[in-house]
This record gives sequence, structure tokens and C-alpha cells, in this order.
Amino acid sequence: MTEGNGPAITGLHCLSFTVTNLEDSLDWYKRVFRAEQVDCKVNHLYRERTGYGILLVVPESGPVIGLHSTTGNRHEDSSKPGQV
Repeated sequence: MTEGNGPAITGLHCLSFTVTNLEDSLDWYKRVFRAEQVDCKVNHLYRERTGYGILLVVPESGPVIGLHSTTGNRHEDSSKPGQV
């Protein structure tokens, strides 16, 4: 691919962030992006007991923002065998 011939990014569908304080982060993202919270919790794949996510939708532009909280990963090295 030569410079300038790559695919163009024309918009965003979704963003996902892991946050340390879900309640404060929800308030901030709702206020800054005028996002609305979706009435559901999304479990983390393979860490269902230790974390979950909350979804927000930005009505004017459409992207979905996922905010995730987990107690199952405290800076673990996920490249080590046996860790999920």
C-alpha cells in the first residue's frame, strides 16, 4: 500500500475502556458525550465472576461506548501460560 491509498476511516461504531471507578466514569462519559446508558450489564468473557461492562449510546452520532470494570486483572501479565 502506498501512502494515501489506505482505507479511509469514516466513523466509529464502538469504543471500549476499562476504568477503575465505574460510577464516576459513567457520570463523566454521560455528561461529556451526552450519552445515554443502556439498561444491561455485559459480562467479561472468561472473567464473568470478576468483571462486567456497561454500555452507553451517543444518540446524535451513534457510537456505543463500553465502560468495563474488573477485579480479576490487577496488572497481570496475560502472556504467561495459565492466565486468562
